Parts: sequence; structure tokens; C-alpha cells
Amino acid sequence: MDGDTFDELKGKGISLHETLRNNDAYHALRAVDGLIVTGPTGTNVNDLYLGLIDAEQEERTWRCM
Repeated sequence: MDGDTFDELKGKGISLHETLRNNDAYHALRAVDGLIVTGPTGTNVNDLYLGLIDAEQEERTWRCM
């Protein structure tokens, strides 16, 4: 996933707002070749990325924590 993912989803008619509402990022990212599949890592460490979407304008704001 990169800065162009939002535009690619929008170009394919996939609403990021609806995707997040339906908890279905897998299918949306698969549609734009945005999945990262690493397989089992044997660790329990995760990074958290938050995408904030304005429900009316679908503006994007990204925060890395």
C-alpha cells in the first residue's frame, strides 16, 4: 500500500469508506494488487497504521503510530 492506493481504489469504483465500514480491506487491496503476504513470522509484533476518512468527502489523512 502506498500513497496511490486511495486513487487506485477510487478508479476501480471501490469506496474506501464502505470498505472500512465493512471491515473488508483484504478484497479491496487484492483488487489493486496492494496485499503484502509475508507468511508466518513467528512473532507477535505489529505496526499500527490508521487511515482517517471524512465520511462526506472521502478525504484521506494518514497517521503512523
